[in-house]
Amino acid sequence: VETFTFTIGLCCSACLLIMTGYIVSWRFPSRSLLARTSFWSGVIASLGLAVTSAVPLQPDIMEVLKLPRKQRVMNTQSLVHQNSANVFFLGALVHAVLYTLHLRSLLAKDKHLSGVNIFSLRTKYVTIALSCCFILSPLLLMMYPQIIKGSRVTIIAVNQYGAIISLLGFFGTYTLDLSGYRIRLDRLKAD
Repeated sequence: VETFTFTIGLCCSACLLIMTGYIVSWRFPSRSLLARTSFWSGVIASLGLAVTSAVPLQPDIMEVLKLPRKQRVMNTQSLVHQNSANVFFLGALVHAVLYTLHLRSLLAKDKHLSGVNIFSLRTKYVTIALSCCFILSPLLLMMYPQIIKGSRVTIIAVNQYGAIISLLGFFGTYTLDLSGYRIRLDRLKAD
């Protein structure tokens, strides 16, 4: 039941992220390479999240992590999960940076641009900095899964929790970007 709930929850989250990407692209339409790359990196990150949720780690992962590094054998299931998680984290980070740069470029062109919330932009800066610290951390890059004494949690898991919370903070700023905006279907018909 736990795995099923986890899978359904994260797959729904991935779908919501893709839908939000489409909504944001309607709100701030642009044909620039920066905007398109930001959008597609968000889609790729969402697909990485969906695969990560659908393919769990191998059942004996905690026992495998207790072994010395050279004796560890990760099965295909765990490798797919791990690589999909990397796609999600790196794709989400690239999306966050590019989307924020895109908003900055829109604001630079028009200082009174409606829809670019300054508090949202500042929050994006903070969450991107935190995401960089967690996602690009040497702990995550070296994949050193040292188990914390007395728990089932590894150092990498704590690092991933920090990255997830930072990214949730970033994606949460979309509510500020989209507040007060009505999605009009005639815009979709016009495009």
